[in-house]
Amino acid sequence: MSNCRAKGLPNFLHYRTGLRYLDLSHNNLGGQNPSWLLQNNTRLQQFLMEGNSFKGHLQLPKHVNVNMFQVDISGNKMRGQIPMNIGSMFPHLQILNLSRNVFEGILEELAKSGSLLTLRLSSNNLSGKIPPTMFTLDKLRQLYLDGNNFDGEMPLIDISTLSFPALSDIDLSDNHLSVELPKWIWNVPNFEALDFSNNNFYGHFPLEFCNLGLLRFLDLSQNNFSGSVPSCISSLAIEHLHLSRNRLSGPLPLALYISSLVALDLGQNNLTGKIPYWVANLSALRILVLRENHFKGEIPSQICQLNLLSIVDLSQNKLSGHIPSCLSTLTLMPTDKSFRTASTSYLLDASQDSQFVFPGSSYRYPGSYVEEQVLFTTKKGSYSYSGNLLEYMSGIDLSCNMLTGPIPPELGNMSELHSLNLSHNNLIGFIPSWFSKLEQIESSIPYDKAQFATFDESSYLGNPFLCGPPKHENCSGTGLAPTAPNASSIEEESGFMDKHAFLVTFLASYPIVLTTIGVVLYINPYCNEDGFISSSSASTLATISLWSMFSEEAPSPMPWWFPLFLIV
Repeated sequence: MSNCRAKGLPNFLHYRTGLRYLDLSHNNLGGQNPSWLLQNNTRLQQFLMEGNSFKGHLQLPKHVNVNMFQVDISGNKMRGQIPMNIGSMFPHLQILNLSRNVFEGILEELAKSGSLLTLRLSSNNLSGKIPPTMFTLDKLRQLYLDGNNFDGEMPLIDISTLSFPALSDIDLSDNHLSVELPKWIWNVPNFEALDFSNNNFYGHFPLEFCNLGLLRFLDLSQNNFSGSVPSCISSLAIEHLHLSRNRLSGPLPLALYISSLVALDLGQNNLTGKIPYWVANLSALRILVLRENHFKGEIPSQICQLNLLSIVDLSQNKLSGHIPSCLSTLTLMPTDKSFRTASTSYLLDASQDSQFVFPGSSYRYPGSYVEEQVLFTTKKGSYSYSGNLLEYMSGIDLSCNMLTGPIPPELGNMSELHSLNLSHNNLIGFIPSWFSKLEQIESSIPYDKAQFATFDESSYLGNPFLCGPPKHENCSGTGLAPTAPNASSIEEESGFMDKHAFLVTFLASYPIVLTTIGVVLYINPYCNEDGFISSSSASTLATISLWSMFSEEAPSPMPWWFPLFLIV
């Protein structure tokens, strides 16, 4: 009954007591949590209510259900404490998904559920410290605690007595965890996906990091890691590496020459030097983000050899030279199905799903739920693209550099491009009219106009030497920088603004001048005899100056000594 857009529970469910499988996910159901469904159906194996609006507390049945192996009530409005006896009421529970609700409290009892394979508690209000036993459950394969309020240090675990036979994925992102990552993290050989982003971790990358031979996804972005990436990382087959918004420094290390890389995000660090030529050998690369660093030199033309690239962000660096015209050879095609279902999928659909097919059920154990996110700037601002949106996004951002020369006309052939940002450079020449071919550029536009016809002048900020529509500057016959206006036209255009500026300045300073003159006259008896005449004369001088600024015919010029005469 999933995706039926039902607005209420069917009446026949009240009379069913032998259900084994119940899927009410992705409907318009609301109201109090129908706990009676769990109470009445004692042989229920799968209970799926994802993506509805049920509210209230999670109430368990009064009797133990040894058949239940999956409970998914994610994406509702459930609140309160997670029942402490959930492990004992469902002793064979293997998959528990309570994410995207408003549950609160701590996890002490839940950490004792020894049969769990997957535990998803993402995006709730859970708090406190993470129990050490949560990481040592014998069968637990995937642990997702992201988007909560956990704080303090990662628990210390004596791994000498543990074998970690199953644990492969951990997502602790978007919490308040701090201090250095414990060393045991780097000594679990089965880890495939680790996401510790958006916390307060700090320190250097330990050499033990290179022990994770099966690691495919690592996100440590938005922390305080410093130093450089260890050279031994090149021995790993990692595919998704996100280290943005840290304090990494130095040149781009040769250690990142990893042929398996699909996504490389090193944005917003302190990296220096040139973009190395060896990036051309990252043949699987689809996402390259080096924004907000201190890279300099030219954009290497070898980057054009990365045929699978869909997102390139080199903005806010110190890059110079011309824009490589060969960028037009990048296909920037949306991710196809073969890529999404492979082991390199952005959602990391595990290739070993077939291991976990439950007897008597069509349910397949899901692959990793760790979701890739990339911060990218489009016309409307910076957004974090993830999941399906990231799969279909394509863009080039070269803004805020020191690039020169004309815009290569070949860029107009990139028909699959969704975003192009060249602002705040030193580009010159025509704005190519054939940019109207870029039909996928993001913009809310009328259907009967080309995309670029709807962009105003602000879209070309920071490139003062670009000319042609929609900018007001006309291009010369050579197609180079527009001719400079003559002095008279500048004076004519700026005169009105200068008059208003004078008026504001005059009104602000006039009382101060009169007060100063009065004080001087009061102190000096000699000047005080002619005080009335002097102050009146000063007022007359100011009035003449103001009149000369706004009258159609200016008065005849005053001699240079006239102000002195009035004051004296």
